[in-house]
Amino acid sequence: QNLPWIYGMGWALPILLLCYLRKNSLPPGSKLWLACGLASLVLSLGSHLIIFGFRAYLPLPFYILHLAPFVSNIQYAIRLTIANFLFFGIVLALACNASAKRFQLGRYSLPSFLTVCWLALGFEYLPDIPRHLYPSATPAIYHRFQKAPPGGALTIPFSATFRYPRTPYRDERDYLYYQTIHQHPLVGGFAGRTPRSLFELYRDDPFLNSVAKAQDTGTATKFLTNDNLVNQGLKRWHIQYIIVEKDRTPASFFELISQRWPVKVLDQEGNIFIYQVVL
Repeated sequence: QNLPWIYGMGWALPILLLCYLRKNSLPPGSKLWLACGLASLVLSLGSHLIIFGFRAYLPLPFYILHLAPFVSNIQYAIRLTIANFLFFGIVLALACNASAKRFQLGRYSLPSFLTVCWLALGFEYLPDIPRHLYPSATPAIYHRFQKAPPGGALTIPFSATFRYPRTPYRDERDYLYYQTIHQHPLVGGFAGRTPRSLFELYRDDPFLNSVAKAQDTGTATKFLTNDNLVNQGLKRWHIQYIIVEKDRTPASFFELISQRWPVKVLDQEGNIFIYQVVL
């Protein structure tokens, strides 16, 4: 949340702007974008000032802004570095447009400021292009699962909202990323913050609550052992598939799902089992 702003913008963009402004006035139409960039820059510093790891306990504007309704949904100031790129990038583009002549850098005369920008940005980013936004090693089973008929899926461990000890946050991101591969909606899936009402819905549902407890303790309630109650829970949440990671599921719970629930094995790869619900 309080990472330095240079982390979000790199070195090329601010240096290019400083080099241009050292010899030129602001390009036409850039004042508003520059003001927005400076505002987002200050906000991206976080709620308190940190200098070389030392927390100065000096409240910054983001702390005040975060107290306002609706804006408080922005939990991490570092996300505002995207705005830094946008606003300062627009200023840089206007500078390129205004500087059509050759660009003087000390004793050297370069073709144009736009050429300098392309060279600097290319030097900074080309070594890492293409950069994977997520590890590319995705289990092949999820690619095969994409061809299965449409239907909702339940992941075991069920991690999306409860975040039990067996399901650290990194696994939620795995499940959500794999969902972009197989394209089946997840029970408990999300694309942002989970509202309290939805959390309470999961918590108060006897089937899902029992699933969460069983994966944490290995103890199953009647909502997981009684055939009628299991069928009701599966139908209520429109669950057509169950994705189970065997090595992260208590043995008794895995045996319960595979032998007593109305499912058949659709696919299996290593410790990953995908069951199809048969009702």
